[in-house]
Amino acid sequence: MTLKEFINLAIQDKTNKKITFSLGKLSQAEIEKLAIETGFDLTNFERTIDNYSIKHTLKKHGNAKTESNRGQIAVEEQDFEHIPEIVANPDTILSNEKNDLGNTLIKYVKDLFSTNYFYVEEIRTGKKQVNLQTLYKRKVRK
Repeated sequence: MTLKEFINLAIQDKTNKKITFSLGKLSQAEIEKLAIETGFDLTNFERTIDNYSIKHTLKKHGNAKTESNRGQIAVEEQDFEHIPEIVANPDTILSNEKNDLGNTLIKYVKDLFSTNYFYVEEIRTGKKQVNLQTLYKRKVRK
């Protein structure tokens, strides 16, 4: 299954059963870069996304009017396809937040098409995964 097919499946699935898609193990270069930027050793971690996080992102960041009020741009289905590029070559990596479960978050910022993409993933140490928490975007300010 391709990433695009998974995104379509995640959006259309009505069973509320968790479905996870692997984007692959973190490369040695990613592991080293993340260790420098965040202080975390993510050796043998896998990057994943699941249907819950895709639906969360679209619910919280997919409405054009709501996002405009926040100074952001609504996330669209095709934006998820940029995830591999965002994490492979981010302009900035931040890691100073935790989610409601207490898991550490890693935020990648990438300028694509005059838009800043903010990809946030949580570190799931027990499963050795870094998984999509949310995605949002803003117009690049000149």
